[in-house]
Amino acid sequence: VWGAMTGMPEQRRRCLILSYFQGLTVPEIAAILRLAEGTVKAHLFQARQQLKELLVQAGIALPDGIP
Repeated sequence: VWGAMTGMPEQRRRCLILSYFQGLTVPEIAAILRLAEGTVKAHLFQARQQLKELLVQAGIALPDGIP
């Protein structure tokens, strides 16, 4: 997962790390990165999509129920 994340744009990666690895909320991430909450949500959505695509390309099976 970490290797796949290194290819992401910086802001996407930061949002993903703060959300999943640090457990921060969207408002907290927005405050830390000085971004609008909507921008953080967009970065998180795009990062999840990109991460999923990268993992599938790498042949890593994803659990059922992941959109």
